[in-house]
Amino acid sequence: MMQAVHSITARAVNSEDKIQGRMIRYRNTCLTHERSYFARLYHTHVNPVKHEVIDRATNHEWCSKANFLRESNPVFLRAILSFPIDELNARDDF
Repeated sequence: MMQAVHSITARAVNSEDKIQGRMIRYRNTCLTHERSYFARLYHTHVNPVKHEVIDRATNHEWCSKANFLRESNPVFLRAILSFPIDELNARDDF
């Protein structure tokens, strides 16, 4: 099912960008532990900065970090931000 969703999404993005044949790669990982989910959630917000795509995630219009910081329950937010991501085993060949 996810392959079909990714295929439809890739075609839509290519159509919008007026590009044919570009491959958009997706990775699916079955997360079996809550801690894995939380670490990856945090990683999502800091990854563009890590790769120097943007200088500050909270100032970038396409980054969800500002909204995440603003809208999250403070206890939940502290928990997420406490997860170390430097040892996260997530393939990241940006």
